[in-house]
Amino acid sequence: MDSVYILLVEPTKLEPVVLEEQLKLALKGKVILQRIIETKFESFLDAKSPIYDLVFIGENVATNNVIQMANFLRGKNFRMPLILLTSQSEANLSQSQKSAGIDHILNIAEITLPTFSWTFSSLLKESEVQKKAEEFDSIRVKIMSINSVLAHITHEINNPLGVIRLALFQLQSKSKPDENTAKYFKMITDNVNKLEEQIQALRSAREEMRTEYNMLKKILSLKD
Repeated sequence: MDSVYILLVEPTKLEPVVLEEQLKLALKGKVILQRIIETKFESFLDAKSPIYDLVFIGENVATNNVIQMANFLRGKNFRMPLILLTSQSEANLSQSQKSAGIDHILNIAEITLPTFSWTFSSLLKESEVQKKAEEFDSIRVKIMSINSVLAHITHEINNPLGVIRLALFQLQSKSKPDENTAKYFKMITDNVNKLEEQIQALRSAREEMRTEYNMLKKILSLKD
């Protein structure tokens, strides 16, 4: 990374200068740290609509506001890693925090440890895997939707074609058609054949999508 844009939501006991320096070492690049207090969070993002690579929420931010911030970010489709800071040892994210979209919790004491670079890199890699999984899941849902539409279209076209073929057969079998009538019969038959070829193409496309869907299911199962 050349430049990493990071938002730090305060209040926190963590010294921003310390965080910035440690992040520079961990990321091996330029870090641009923006600070904002929790009460200005939503208005700040609404006014400037900035894009950050990472968001830290301070350990002293009110619990309800943490959930609200996470919901706000995810609701605006911000997919950057969202990390909650804590001063408690061995703290874990609550289910409500996870559901809101917070990715990780990080003890502020770890930031000054020699192992921080490794810890932080691990968090980012895990977030990237999660992000890819969400993208794959979104694609999987779209494939399911398209496949369902194609199945409906195929069914709706196939049934009338069967009726047309049957009616055409009955008309042709009743009497020998004259030259003009035979020409129209051929036109109908040729176009029915073309439609049936298109139906077969749709079925092939559905089969290909089914294969893609199964592959995505396997990929998504790896994250668990």
